[in-house]
Amino acid sequence: MIFWDLNNLKDINDRYGHAAGDKAIEKMSSVLYEFADERRRVYRIGGDEFLMIIDNPNDREAEDIVKSVAGNLEAENDENQIKISGAAGWAAGKGNEIFEVVEAADAHMYEDKKISRAGRM
Repeated sequence: MIFWDLNNLKDINDRYGHAAGDKAIEKMSSVLYEFADERRRVYRIGGDEFLMIIDNPNDREAEDIVKSVAGNLEAENDENQIKISGAAGWAAGKGNEIFEVVEAADAHMYEDKKISRAGRM
């Protein structure tokens, strides 16, 4: 399971307006859905939060997807005024452990968000 959160949505909304924030969410979702297939399902679970469930993932599949999504977002940023990025965290488990897996992925995503914010200061 991979948990994503769009970075700086409030700043985008405040600076450029809510229509721009909506476009940022749409862009994030379109990049994530590029990786969806019969084993990988993507869900928008909150305003700017997304979840990917991967059935029977390969050893480094989650990490590879996170890196690819970041690269695709960066490529999109070259063409747009508003820069979009996301924090991500992932965790593995079985279906009956769903709440623990979501909690672990969410915690790792927040660690990633803290690291990315520290790098901008």
